[in-house]
Amino acid sequence: LGGHKRKVLGFVKLSAYEDGSEIMNKIADKTGDAPIAKGALKTVALSREKRAAYDEAYQAWAVVADKWPTGQIGAEALLGMARSLELDYKGPKFDSKPIESSKTYYSEYAKRFPDKASDLQVPGKIEQMDEKLAEKELTVADYYARTDSYQAANIYYQTILDNFPQSRAAEGVEEKMKEVKLKMEKMAQASGKKKFNWKGLFL
Repeated sequence: LGGHKRKVLGFVKLSAYEDGSEIMNKIADKTGDAPIAKGALKTVALSREKRAAYDEAYQAWAVVADKWPTGQIGAEALLGMARSLELDYKGPKFDSKPIESSKTYYSEYAKRFPDKASDLQVPGKIEQMDEKLAEKELTVADYYARTDSYQAANIYYQTILDNFPQSRAAEGVEEKMKEVKLKMEKMAQASGKKKFNWKGLFL
């Protein structure tokens, strides 16, 4: 897990991460609820974080949380899941599910362990999650506005005002909504002119 490589066919050196994970999982299986079992699975999760394998780290922390949902190890696992998903988020152009789930876990941690959460600045983390979610909504809204899907853009702009009114993304949204509304009205007027039937005027 620390990066040691193993030889294959006597000379090719390959990563032994999976071997290390397998050894740790076997230790955990054989030792039940003993401290060494908790340490083994925690080591697997942290090693995956260190390698930036955040989705795999989340899965490892989830195993720990499932086996020991309470106590110190449960608190570490909950925080680990939140942190791994936060780090797995690739930005507003990508799926927002990791950051949504990360916020859920951070919020649960703050609820269950308020003193620890305050010391670890978890409330600030939750605010950061809101900023990222608002940024995601803004990215989608701006895309719809650029592609003339004004009704959809208006829905996403309104979502930002409703759910993230204090976010940076909310700044200027009302002006964007006014622009979208004007474009929707112009589009409706243009459509009405095209459909006007001069022939029917004299029937």
